[in-house]
Amino acid sequence: GVRREKVEVIPNGVDGEWFRGGEPMIRGRPYFVYVGNVKPHKNLKVLLQAFQRILADCDHQLVIVGKREGFITGDVEVEQFAATMGDRVQFTGWLDDDALRSWLKGAEALVFPSFYEGFGLPPLEAMAAGVPAIVSNAASMPEVCGDAALYFDPNRPEELADLMVSVTKLPGPARSEIIAKGRERAAMFTWEKTAARMNEVFEAV
Repeated sequence: GVRREKVEVIPNGVDGEWFRGGEPMIRGRPYFVYVGNVKPHKNLKVLLQAFQRILADCDHQLVIVGKREGFITGDVEVEQFAATMGDRVQFTGWLDDDALRSWLKGAEALVFPSFYEGFGLPPLEAMAAGVPAIVSNAASMPEVCGDAALYFDPNRPEELADLMVSVTKLPGPARSEIIAKGRERAAMFTWEKTAARMNEVFEAV
């Protein structure tokens, strides 16, 4: 019942550290990475279903970064499902910013399958770090990521599986184009802009 003119939408920002150089994680095999808590609305079940479909088509691991315990609405089913794929799926638990940047920078792509996000910062952070983002086309994600991400229907694991395989086969120029577009998009979101817009609203009030 609130009038639209009384609502101001102000986006988050991407910390400048994501754009700077840093050491990517070096591992024995390539990997996809997911960043976020292990909760039902994050839709990790579909991510795991998609990954299961491509196990024979690529040598990649799936690395799940984020907290997975202590929630009222945790997702135990995800851990049970992941266990059926052995060491192809790895949980890192919570990581500090430096470790998170290292894991992201070394990834083939970030996969972000959420049904709902208030904003969705991990895809922008991945883009800033020079990593392609495969993102669900739900809620705020298309508005935040624009044309710089690869999108899929979060209810269709087969669609996500196809995108994950296609990213592994991208020729160099095509991958470079996606990375450049991602960096340009991420650069549009700064905490300085967020603070300035907040200040304008406070001044107006």
